[in-house]
Amino acid sequence: LMNSSNNPDDRFLKRVNWTAVVSGLALFVLFCAGIYGSARSYVIHKAEQEIEGLILQHRGIHHYIQRNMHPELYSQKEKGMIPHAFYSPVMFSSSYMVRNMHNYMNEERIKKGQDPLYYKMAADNPRNPVNKADTSESRILRMFNRQPGLSEHREIITIDGQRYLQVALPFLPTTKPCVKCHGPREDAPPQLQDLYPGYGGFNEKIGVIRVSESIRVPMEKRLSLANIMMAAS
Repeated sequence: LMNSSNNPDDRFLKRVNWTAVVSGLALFVLFCAGIYGSARSYVIHKAEQEIEGLILQHRGIHHYIQRNMHPELYSQKEKGMIPHAFYSPVMFSSSYMVRNMHNYMNEERIKKGQDPLYYKMAADNPRNPVNKADTSESRILRMFNRQPGLSEHREIITIDGQRYLQVALPFLPTTKPCVKCHGPREDAPPQLQDLYPGYGGFNEKIGVIRVSESIRVPMEKRLSLANIMMAAS
């Protein structure tokens, strides 16, 4: 009898079977990759929505301080109701107010079992060292000044082995009213000079983006959802 392994029909069937297996595995891998990609895109999109809500909230506070509070405070100075040399970051510094408000919000998030969110008014020449830009933030700040039309920057970064979604937005360029407190040190209110004895935050130039809003959302737990869905598949 002819050996079945040498039968052309058997060899053809084996080739067909292996082709079907390989094709099935390839389709399965593509399916899992699609599940992973969709899940990853979803969790990143949700994180971006959370960041957008945070930014809009903080921007609203900044606008209120600069459009409503500052004009009122300066008008009261002109009327003599407030000493002309008076300065207090609690009343005049929008970055001080927003930073503390953000810290209070994180306290409430922790009470609810939620991860705190990183927020910084990052600057290379900050008045308060707490706002000093790190290497990544400094790089992005230079990018904003080289590309004035750039409205935001986002990327996944790794810090101490943990992944974060980082979003940065250029803050308002330095304007003439800004240099009342951020121009030459000797022109700033005396109380401001006493409060900040160094040169941080002074000698800024009009038109320069000296600050970027930097937000980071922890992504390890969120991205693990994509891994779980792929493993389940």
